Amino acid sequence: MNQHFFRNYISDILLISLIVICTAVIYYPVRFFDFISLDDQLYILDNTFIQNGLNWDSLIWAFSTTRGGSWHPLTWISHMMDISWYGLDSGGHHWSNVQIHIVSTILLFIFFRMTLTKIWISAAIATCFALHPLHVESVAWISERKDVLSVFWAHLTLVAYVWYTVKKSLYRQLMVLFCFCFSLMSKPMMITMPILFCVIDYWPLNRWRNYHTCHLFKEKVLFVIPAIIIAILTVISQKTEGAMTATYELPFYYQLLNAGTAYCLYLGKIFVPIGLSIFYPHPGVNLSVFYAFCSWLFIMSVTWIAISCRKQFPFVFTGTIWFLLTLLPVIGIIQVGSQQMADRYTYFPMTGITIVFLMGLLTLFQKFPIKQKATKFLLFAILLSCLSLATYKQVYIWQDNSRLFQHALDHTALNTVAHIGLADDYMKKNHILIAIDHYKKALHINPHHTNAWLKLAKAYKKIKKYHLALAAYEKILVFDPDCYDAHVNSGNLFAQNLHQYEQAMAHYLIALSQQSDDPVLLTNMGNIEKEKGCIHKAIQWYFQAIRSDDSYLYSFVNLAILIDTSGSQTDTILEQCVNQFKQMKKASFYFDHLSHIFETNQKKSLALFFKQKARIYGKH
Repeated sequence: MNQHFFRNYISDILLISLIVICTAVIYYPVRFFDFISLDDQLYILDNTFIQNGLNWDSLIWAFSTTRGGSWHPLTWISHMMDISWYGLDSGGHHWSNVQIHIVSTILLFIFFRMTLTKIWISAAIATCFALHPLHVESVAWISERKDVLSVFWAHLTLVAYVWYTVKKSLYRQLMVLFCFCFSLMSKPMMITMPILFCVIDYWPLNRWRNYHTCHLFKEKVLFVIPAIIIAILTVISQKTEGAMTATYELPFYYQLLNAGTAYCLYLGKIFVPIGLSIFYPHPGVNLSVFYAFCSWLFIMSVTWIAISCRKQFPFVFTGTIWFLLTLLPVIGIIQVGSQQMADRYTYFPMTGITIVFLMGLLTLFQKFPIKQKATKFLLFAILLSCLSLATYKQVYIWQDNSRLFQHALDHTALNTVAHIGLADDYMKKNHILIAIDHYKKALHINPHHTNAWLKLAKAYKKIKKYHLALAAYEKILVFDPDCYDAHVNSGNLFAQNLHQYEQAMAHYLIALSQQSDDPVLLTNMGNIEKEKGCIHKAIQWYFQAIRSDDSYLYSFVNLAILIDTSGSQTDTILEQCVNQFKQMKKASFYFDHLSHIFETNQKKSLALFFKQKARIYGKH
């Protein structure tokens, strides 16, 4: 390693500044992009903990939840910080991704300057990371904050590891561990990092010459423990959240065959980044076995060559293993979701291929007697210009939902997710008939896509074609009789639009057997009993809703409406309310809540009644 790292610091600063400025300019348009309909709701728009910003309750939730199928508390916290700073200004959230990406680029440049000492190669690798079109998905998609944040910590881990190898100490080793754990707490994809340490020990650190192999392996045990814990936790989380459902729909050998195919497809898109898509449909049993077999044969041949020539060309060994190893957790051997591959998965692994390609060019370049400095600058300028132009075009694809999903439809076949995403966008624009057409196209591809049926039913309901909406719910219940949303939505349609209360209650009761603490469902059941004139039964449902979640305001509002319209039964109902509330914790709070509702609606006598009860039970 170069002991005079800062000798040419002026050249370093100028080069990295040029890369940073180009990256900031190319990605600046995202400052005016909106949220997209895929996953941004899950992570931000429909997430009350995130929208409450940074507070103790949200922090506790971040460390205890596996929402989204992974345990990544630092990612949740970063979204909370964005909400605290920008609110729901989507541009601010986008720009945070860009800023993290830029700092991550600088760290990658520092890592290679510390290890390779070759300024132009370091700058070229950093440029490929900063401005490759495949990386636009990770940077321009707010929900992929976990990607940019995890790789930021991974790059910092690599820098810290080199720092540790210069002068070994427990303090420095713990700093490496700290950064590594933070990477895992942002996204669990970095679980292969301990093995990657061993690979970079071979080259470019050349530690295998000075240390026994067993010693180097023992050194990594400290990092293997959190990696194993996170791997197990992630598998459990994915199963709990239902993200691994696809695993049981395909035989394992199809997943294995697809993994080899995906490796080759990723390699192709690294060198020819065209036809990129937010979603690549999994071919399932239609996967070409011949193509998959040839892909695995190619991958194994490349791996064998990389291992065989490791002494003569150590960069080929490190780069190849870097790519294959760090892509392994998401290559699809354990299938998560219904995609065949994803551009975002190359965010960290692609650096391995960049090493092989650029170091290979340098090795070839050194054999020709030409002016190297001028040629290096020219080649770097060409690389920077080409990548900037390609990435600039790719960034604008992420401008809005319609452009993003239409681009996916134009470049992939049988893309259910793209049809649904485009339909959702048309629904927002109130182009209901066009949205229905896209939902139908999605269902033509996958007739058992529950979410598409639910959204199609919602679209029919919006144009008041209730019989078609009910038919859509019935379709779902044919292949998924226990579908909670189908039963609840059917019940809502029967109750609120068709006023067929018996049918509505039948669906609600089935849903209740699956989830007995949903305050919305319980309140709706109370509403049905109120409409049927069964006042006391309605009250019981409202109380049950309040017990399950006293933050759901409509339980109190509907109870107040029932009290106000009960006529001659008012005294009996008020007595029943007192008896119910005094048996529950926070009785004073509930009485006060009802008092406030009546006061707001200028029902002074009822407001006074509950206010007095609140005082009485506030003393207990």
